[in-house]
Amino acid sequence: MNLNIILALTSDQLVWMLLSAFVLPIFALIVVALVVKFSKITKTNVKLTVPDDQNELFEETYGGKDNIIEVNKELNRVSVMLQDVEKVDLEKLKELGADGILVAGNTIKCSFKERSENIYQILLSIKGKDK
Repeated sequence: MNLNIILALTSDQLVWMLLSAFVLPIFALIVVALVVKFSKITKTNVKLTVPDDQNELFEETYGGKDNIIEVNKELNRVSVMLQDVEKVDLEKLKELGADGILVAGNTIKCSFKERSENIYQILLSIKGKDK
């Protein structure tokens, strides 16, 4: 019986039925994906101000501005190359929200999740003080 209904449809009705069943949902998914993508872009472009006490806190935690050689950001992880790793207070890093601390040679890598961009900017400003 269902076959009779399909055969009774005109070609225009069949085209509209296929269009609504397959093309429109794909188009809707593309629109949703674009909205999500652009909302993430606007969130990442927002600059947050960092209080000076945060700068001092991270400076002390990483053993002072003279101890920081290089600072890099890799996705949600901040990588800091140091002169002396022993000067870093790892427990204080954990208290400041560091997750997954990795010490490799003279480099410490920490994940700060969504705060990583802010922490990266703090460490860059600390490193820039000695110039």
